[in-house]
Amino acid sequence: MTEADLLELAAMSRANLGFLSTQIIAVQFALIAGIFLFLNRAGILLKLGILFLYSAGYVALLGLYYWEQAAYVSVREAIQALPERSAASTAVIEWVQGPGRNVSALVNVLFVANWFVVAFFLFAPVLENRDE
Repeated sequence: MTEADLLELAAMSRANLGFLSTQIIAVQFALIAGIFLFLNRAGILLKLGILFLYSAGYVALLGLYYWEQAAYVSVREAIQALPERSAASTAVIEWVQGPGRNVSALVNVLFVANWFVVAFFLFAPVLENRDE
């Protein structure tokens, strides 16, 4: 592949990573809104079913994110293997080794925080009504 092809792949992959990060955050907000609007009055079995389906979809979305990130790292390695790199190629490599790595850390933090938020919003009303 030529350097231009690799740079185009890197740009597409970076755009996909940004889109997937946005989708991860949007799915979290949608579930919280859905809990407040619809699932507050639902039974525990429906809540557990929703939690299972949401978890399966969320794990699939994270898998897609990490797959795209692996493709981006492969493009970076291919750019590093070029005999002569342009300034644009050097910028791509520096971004992946610097702030690009922090995006993955942000997604990991969102993944862990998500389970605490979802569990709280799903099961806090159940625990609240336990005294009745």
